[in-house]
Amino acid sequence: MSKTTTVIKREYLERLKKKSFLLGTLLGPLLMAGLIIVPGLLVTVSTGKQWRISVVDQTGQIYPQLQTALSDTLKDGQPRYVLEVVAITAGQMDATRRALSQQVARDRISAYLIVGPGALSTGEADFYAKNVGDFTAIDRIESALTQIVVENRLNQEGLDPERIKKLTQGVRLRTMKVGKRGERESGFGQVYLETMVFVMILYMTILLYGVAVMRGVIEDKSTRVVEVLLSSMRSTQLMAGKILGLGGVGVTQYLIWIAFGLGLSTFGAAYLGLGQIIRAISPSTFFYFLLFYLLGYFLYATLYAGVGAICSTEQDAQQVQFPIIFLLMLPLMLSAPIIKNPDSGLAIVLSLIPFFSPMLMFLRMNLVTPPLGQILASIFLLSLSIFLMIWLVAKIFRVGLLIYGKRATLPEIVRWIKAS
Repeated sequence: MSKTTTVIKREYLERLKKKSFLLGTLLGPLLMAGLIIVPGLLVTVSTGKQWRISVVDQTGQIYPQLQTALSDTLKDGQPRYVLEVVAITAGQMDATRRALSQQVARDRISAYLIVGPGALSTGEADFYAKNVGDFTAIDRIESALTQIVVENRLNQEGLDPERIKKLTQGVRLRTMKVGKRGERESGFGQVYLETMVFVMILYMTILLYGVAVMRGVIEDKSTRVVEVLLSSMRSTQLMAGKILGLGGVGVTQYLIWIAFGLGLSTFGAAYLGLGQIIRAISPSTFFYFLLFYLLGYFLYATLYAGVGAICSTEQDAQQVQFPIIFLLMLPLMLSAPIIKNPDSGLAIVLSLIPFFSPMLMFLRMNLVTPPLGQILASIFLLSLSIFLMIWLVAKIFRVGLLIYGKRATLPEIVRWIKAS
């Protein structure tokens, strides 16, 4: 045991002293949150661009109302939408369209809008622009047109638009999550954000530290350090020391992140709008987060240790580790239907499969409260799989460490297992 402890200390302290650990600890949560939050914000945030739009209004009614409706301003006080009406006579539509398209191409105007004579009945209009990817601006124009057309239809029927609007006002449904701690208001966006941040951190750290185990084994093989180590300890002690040492680094990193999160919720979250989200995360969530990280890490790190033992270079390992990466990525691919229905038969079965359960069972637990039997079954099956993988990989590890210059083939690996 003392020899294993020596390896644990060596792996733990060496990794802790590296700049990559410090950078990963500081930037990891920020990058993960950024990957999830920023793309959505960029879609909804206004570009700050002024739109110069020519309007061909063949109804003779919509343009004045549209000019009033699109009265938005930019941050500098300038109008966001500058509209100008284009008058045409019968038979000039094609020529007008070509002329306006040339103005768009030469950036004299941003876009042009053609409202046909039947727009009040059909509800159709055509918008021409170089860039039709500004969802915020186009949605704003479409909403304004919709409101104008509907109000005109109601007026034609002798109905008061304001009265109709009041009578048809929709219901804002508040969603309340029920759990062991009682009820709390929680929308899909908040639940999705909480869940995916945790799951992505699980995925990245299990992958990161699993690959670190593999690289450490390959490095020891290439420098022949492994021969010195094996002269004073068993191969299983070396494997256990590497896995436990790097696993401890992961736990240290998680504890720092949790402490940072708790501090943020206490002192600075109010300014960032994250206080409610962080305070809503229960202590049991952090406990199961660490538990499933450790179980997932031990399972995948054992597999990665085996990959390192049968490969002599990182180039060889890149090819061999692909099935392991696929197993890690599959839960992310399967997360959408589970988020939608975490109590479905598919969700239950997938969360009990040991290779998927570190992420999928934790994902389910963050959405609903699965029966205790399912949680315990997941932990039991995962623990059993870890012991089986350790037993199997130890047979490969013992022989593979002393194989140099080539990657072991599948028949050779099978022979090693049988011989042991």
